[in-house]
Amino acid sequence: MRRALAVLVLALTMVQTGVVARAGGTVFSWRDAGGLGYFRPGELVRGSTTFSPDLESYGVPEDGPWYAYLRSGWVQPPRVDEGGVRLGRVAIERLGGGARASLEFIMPDLPAGRYYVQLCNLPCSEQLGDIVGGSLSLIATSAEERLQRQVDALSNKLAITRERLEGRAERLKRVMKDLRGELDGSVASLLRDVRELREDLAPLQAAERSQSGGIGPWAVAIASLVAAGLALLVLRRRAVARTKEVSVPPEWLAGAIAPDSETRVPSEAPSD
Repeated sequence: MRRALAVLVLALTMVQTGVVARAGGTVFSWRDAGGLGYFRPGELVRGSTTFSPDLESYGVPEDGPWYAYLRSGWVQPPRVDEGGVRLGRVAIERLGGGARASLEFIMPDLPAGRYYVQLCNLPCSEQLGDIVGGSLSLIATSAEERLQRQVDALSNKLAITRERLEGRAERLKRVMKDLRGELDGSVASLLRDVRELREDLAPLQAAERSQSGGIGPWAVAIASLVAAGLALLVLRRRAVARTKEVSVPPEWLAGAIAPDSETRVPSEAPSD
């Protein structure tokens, strides 16, 4: 149980600092009183991890000797020995297709805080298999240990939250990509439908133009109305002209003589 908890804390801490994301691989677990990697200056530190010893482009046990270095920050191999404190030699044991790396050292007297253990050969030119290293805390008093545990707990929560948010962001990106693909497909389908409708309408429009002499239906209707209006105007003018050609006696207009009678019609009735 302690070993599993220690591995979890180390992994989360190294994720929080970006170690696992950059390198990937296995980490050391420490055998201390709490099992979580909290040590005081002068205290004996023991740790071990299993790893893949024969990976391509990585160092193998035979490239040693291999040493452990204590650093205040994780660096990309093989710059492990630059500014690091050499802790001691790493014992390596092959186990069938895998291997185990073990380490013992006395915690140096350094300022309290979080430190990282990384491995490198001598001279430093390779990383041993897929071993990332390890993370541990250097404390001076019980109060510092309590504070460091709180800091580590908050860092782990932050790492977990960040991992979850990154996972959600990736899922959101996939959803947006799928939606964009569906939208592009819908637009392409609509464009195809519009093109097909235009192709279907083309023969009908051609037939309509041929029937109307190349003039649209609204133009034909308007032209018909104009022609009808002009015809009515011409007929009216002709009727007026014919009326003017007929001579009417003034007496007819005055109502003195009836047009169908030869007798004079008095304009006023006799008074009694």
